[in-house]
Amino acid sequence: MAVIGEISSYDRIQAHRARLRDFAQLNEQRSAARQEAAQRTLSHGDYMLSGMANATANANLGTSQLTSMIIRSRMAAEAKEKAQPSKWYV
Repeated sequence: MAVIGEISSYDRIQAHRARLRDFAQLNEQRSAARQEAAQRTLSHGDYMLSGMANATANANLGTSQLTSMIIRSRMAAEAKEKAQPSKWYV
């Protein structure tokens, strides 16, 4: 059995305003959630960028140290070869 009733215009307006208020609150909550998600994404991106920069710097440092070690070892080998007495009177 259905109950059919009519509501006054005032009640209808109040119900409509309540729905609009609820929608506005929901939109604001969604907006806040979107902003938080964007901030998390940005901070995560900054963290990843910092990590990549550190890794690149460390790799470059390792490469330059390796190059320096190779040059020093070649120079030492050349100096050792030049210091041999058999090379003096050629």
